[in-house]
Amino acid sequence: MKKRIILLLLLLIPFKISASTLLKTENNKPTVGSFFDVNVEIDYGSTGLATSHYLIEYDTACLSLANLKWNQSIGLYTTEEGNIYIDKENTTPSWKKGNVLTLSFRVNKVCTSTIEIKENGDTYSDKDEFIRQSFGPLTISSVENNSNTQVNFISPVDQVFTTTFNKKVNNYEINVKNDVEKVEFIVEANNDKQKVTSNAEVTKVDDNNLQYKLLYNLKYGSNKVNINIQAETGDTNTYVILINRENNPNEDLSLKKLSVSNTNIKLVDYKDTYKDNVPTSVDSVVITAVANDPDVELKGTGTKKIIDGENEFKIYLKSKSGQERTYTIIINRTDFVDEKQGNTNIKTLKINGNYVEDIKKHYLYGVSKDVKALNIEVELESETAEYKIEGNNLKDGFNTVIINVYDNNIDSKIYNIYVYKDPSSISILEDLKEIRTIKSNMIYKSFESYTHKISKEIVEKFRKSDRTLYYSVINKDNGILYQVLLNNSIEEADELDATIKKEEKNVLTYQSNLKEGIQVKLFLDTDEFSNGEIVKIYSYEEEGSYTIVNEKAKIEDGYVTFTTNNDHHYIFTKQSLLRGEDNTIKLLNQYKDYIMYAIFALVFIILILLISKMNKKKKSTKK
Repeated sequence: MKKRIILLLLLLIPFKISASTLLKTENNKPTVGSFFDVNVEIDYGSTGLATSHYLIEYDTACLSLANLKWNQSIGLYTTEEGNIYIDKENTTPSWKKGNVLTLSFRVNKVCTSTIEIKENGDTYSDKDEFIRQSFGPLTISSVENNSNTQVNFISPVDQVFTTTFNKKVNNYEINVKNDVEKVEFIVEANNDKQKVTSNAEVTKVDDNNLQYKLLYNLKYGSNKVNINIQAETGDTNTYVILINRENNPNEDLSLKKLSVSNTNIKLVDYKDTYKDNVPTSVDSVVITAVANDPDVELKGTGTKKIIDGENEFKIYLKSKSGQERTYTIIINRTDFVDEKQGNTNIKTLKINGNYVEDIKKHYLYGVSKDVKALNIEVELESETAEYKIEGNNLKDGFNTVIINVYDNNIDSKIYNIYVYKDPSSISILEDLKEIRTIKSNMIYKSFESYTHKISKEIVEKFRKSDRTLYYSVINKDNGILYQVLLNNSIEEADELDATIKKEEKNVLTYQSNLKEGIQVKLFLDTDEFSNGEIVKIYSYEEEGSYTIVNEKAKIEDGYVTFTTNNDHHYIFTKQSLLRGEDNTIKLLNQYKDYIMYAIFALVFIILILLISKMNKKKKSTKK
């Protein structure tokens, strides 16, 4: 009898279930100004949660609530200063074990703060069972953005620096034998927020440590390795390593002497292309060259006839093993007033301490957000020439810095440096996986030689968000060759191939596999177009069958912006490629006034005829 009474009492008393609700984060050391996520995770075993009420408390001096996202069925929430009230009612599907809610916080200052979660009412299971809960708070310790641009060490593998490495010293030198083809370095970053890039091949040794492996392929003679360190704040620092490889007498393809009569051309170790002007009174030039290796086959020297305009000559060197090297000589014969007029050519050019190897009329460069101006050093060929630098007050984004060279009475020559400065309002990604934690627009940079496949997961994230990813392909100087914009306007795709390659054609043509509707900002690698000019953009699958993409695209800071269609080839030109397009437009524009008069006259005649016909009908009716 007693046992029956006890059993009956147990059935009448509500059964209590023990469960836990915890706050969890993947980043308990966020930086000031950044955002981090806090997940509310429940564990009730196999029991579903039907009704629950929570109070989450946080320090508003340290943190600000930025966003709240439901990961299971939607509940209700209200906020007041430092408090978040969460209410789950039994009118919505039950919460199951796992992450039910994500809170996004912004870090206001350096602090150590605890986010508390408490019960704010009774909790019941989907079987109407009372649940007794335990709670787990979360403590975060925020830190300042790290501005350190010094590495822990740089160590050459199987080689030695001529001086002991000191992280505060930026320049080093290594001497190697002529049989050394590659040099490998191990670089250890100071912290996991530093970004390491180089003109050498860079590989992360292990995602769990700070070390990088760099591999550089050597040429004979002088080699320069730049190791660029970017801090979390955007501050930059460059370590420069000069590697001197002994010349191989059997494989040295460099020149010991070079001269061209009637010009100012002089041999420079790192240059393969030389340009100069001569007056129209000069009919020929004599090219003289001597190779460092007497066994190297050398062709292209001697007396060369020249005509008005540009004349291009090649000097070919070939070793016994078949290796080749080519020097290019460009002579521009122009209508000089007299032979004593100067020239406007740049002899040597240094940008931010680095020599420009191939001096041409345009360059691409990239700098971090803290750089206010480029450090430009210019040496001119003419002693009487002068130069002026314009636009070297860099703003965020794309800039054009101009070197204007002028001499005596000849026309000045413009050299453009197109510079991209990282905007302070955009987050810079080291890895595309970082998009999960970043709430603002972002930029990701990848060298031209890398593959540019973007996974479906990343494409989908931007299709469903209001953020934009500027996927940027860069050259060795961090200059942007092109940008592909990913945002919520793009179409669904399994995977995105962001590769754009220039084709070898008479007109400026690029090949792309991008889907329809993607915005591209492309640098046109030519001197044919100038800033502010209008170009026509055509696309095609089969050559000769063209589609107009944009007939009024404007060149801005060296770049043109357009939206892709499903074609794979894009042409940029000033000419019309559609038959009859220009003539038809010209005729319509030329005779538009006459055409309008003719239309009005025709309408007037038709009205008169109609009125006359109506009058005749009226007279006939009266009769």
